[in-house]
Amino acid sequence: MLAAQDFRFLLHRRCLVLGGAVAHAHIIGGRVIAFGLLGRRAVNLDILVDLETDAVADLAIYIDSLLDIARPDLHRNDLWTSFSVRHFVALNKVAACDDGEMFEVGHDFPFECRDWNIGMKQRVPNVMTAYTLFGAEVSYYTGKARAYLRWRGVQFTEQLATQEVYRDIILPNVGWPVIPVVKTPDGQIIQDTGDIISHIEATEGREPSVWPETPLLRFVSELLHLYGDEWLVIPAMHYRWSYNEDWAYAEFGALSAPQLSPEEQYEVGKKNGARFKGALPVLGVNETTIPGIEKSYEAFLDEFSAHLDTHPFILGHRTTLADFALFGPLYAHLYRDPKSGELMKRVAPRVADWVERVEGGERGDETVPHEDTVHDTLIPILKRQMREQLPALLATTIQFREWAAKAEIGQRVPRGLGEIMIEIEGCRTKAAARSFPLWRLQGALDVYHGMDEETRARADSLLEAIGGADLSTLDYPRLKRENSQLALA
Repeated sequence: MLAAQDFRFLLHRRCLVLGGAVAHAHIIGGRVIAFGLLGRRAVNLDILVDLETDAVADLAIYIDSLLDIARPDLHRNDLWTSFSVRHFVALNKVAACDDGEMFEVGHDFPFECRDWNIGMKQRVPNVMTAYTLFGAEVSYYTGKARAYLRWRGVQFTEQLATQEVYRDIILPNVGWPVIPVVKTPDGQIIQDTGDIISHIEATEGREPSVWPETPLLRFVSELLHLYGDEWLVIPAMHYRWSYNEDWAYAEFGALSAPQLSPEEQYEVGKKNGARFKGALPVLGVNETTIPGIEKSYEAFLDEFSAHLDTHPFILGHRTTLADFALFGPLYAHLYRDPKSGELMKRVAPRVADWVERVEGGERGDETVPHEDTVHDTLIPILKRQMREQLPALLATTIQFREWAAKAEIGQRVPRGLGEIMIEIEGCRTKAAARSFPLWRLQGALDVYHGMDEETRARADSLLEAIGGADLSTLDYPRLKRENSQLALA
């Protein structure tokens, strides 16, 4: 029997649980997502349920490429029989209950339930209509992309970014080693989570949009996109490499060389992880700033927890881009890494619960439009962003203008433009003037400048209240994305 904290059920919804190794189960709309554990390897179970009749329509088992290495005796042709018999208890039976208690098939239940004997068929994703996500569980931005894809409800498979994937897919199409990368059903390769989300939103045309309905809230969601992608990376990287270093090396090694012994994997992981750890000085993480980073992060957790006391998601009652933006750092590094996860669960259990809900694809109430107002509980978080991130952005724009004055239209923008000073909770240090935050900032400013006069006046009042008034007049040369790189527009 798994521990209670391993389960998170949606309140007041019928829950289905498969016996044995289920770690999480969520019902989203009429769809149940369960995550089982096959040793150390994750396996997704996708059950389509008609909530009106309680009839189970289908079961799809998605096994990532690692399964072929981990269990060569499991062949896809006889996947259903082998998998069900060897890894789950009575997988051909599903028990249902109306409360949030957990149970295993075959045990006595403290509540009324029933079993269905169901004829399940194997369903393999149609490669012609499915997206493919190339990434890794340990990856900051893969987590963000995966959570979005689950929420969006598009058919997709996830493939581990092995050395072969880098060699054959990522490097030829992107030009540099980076994840996540998505392959679309028509064969396009898209890099960067913002581009991935924008492409799928435009192509699929599903409702509701990942963006909130009103310009003011869309502006706030883009500001938080900037914050999650380009500032919370600082505490995320600090906690991983200051508190979870050995664990991270083991993870990197297991992903890169699953055939090796744990000791050999650690050495491989140490080599592969060196470039990620090497990013700490670039971000301004050092002995001078660590006390400020930790103070700020724990204060952020307090502020986010206070918001979640009254609102299930960042902008209110349903999931939006703002949730996926903050999910990136808060899942892969700050929830999933052991020491970081212990801290989050201890000091901010509501945030940990939100991470689990977003990770499971929970949608919230999509029947009611957003109120065109920024909740008071978000103001402390936005103030923190402006207090810490805005000065770094302003300093970076100065260096970018100087670079652009000597550059040609279409010229590739370097990832680093020089050095700036950053300050976090009174701790100052040098950091790189990174160009990509200006791309995220441009997205927010485009929303701001596209507002009508009345809405912009409200946005100006918000910026004044959070200490971000400088954004209303900020101007710098435009950027564009070209061949997975930033270029001068």
